[in-house]
Amino acid sequence: MSPNQVMIFMDTDIDRVDISLLQMSDSFFPTGLYATSNGLESFSQIKKLKRKDISRFITIHLRQVIGPSDCTALGNAYESCRKRDFVSLLTADKSLYFMRMVEETRSASVRSGNQLLKCVS
Repeated sequence: MSPNQVMIFMDTDIDRVDISLLQMSDSFFPTGLYATSNGLESFSQIKKLKRKDISRFITIHLRQVIGPSDCTALGNAYESCRKRDFVSLLTADKSLYFMRMVEETRSASVRSGNQLLKCVS
């Protein structure tokens, strides 16, 4: 297989467990995203955040980070897979990787993706 070829197996059966929900909410799901809270646990433990602060943080994070970057990349990746355009798929992946400015965030994203692939393969 050349570097621009990727094997993709997609199952869109709605009876399957929503892996993304497990990934974000289940501490036993082994991708590591559950533990990535951007410091919310620490601030919560030392009582520096109120419920409204946490709600505001999550809203802002969804609107300004997850929506414009992750969801756009997901849409582009889905379309690329649907068209079997693996060069565009890799471009979407690289774009999302480089949008993460902090190296630790990039590394955590890669580790989580690798763990997710192990879980679903």
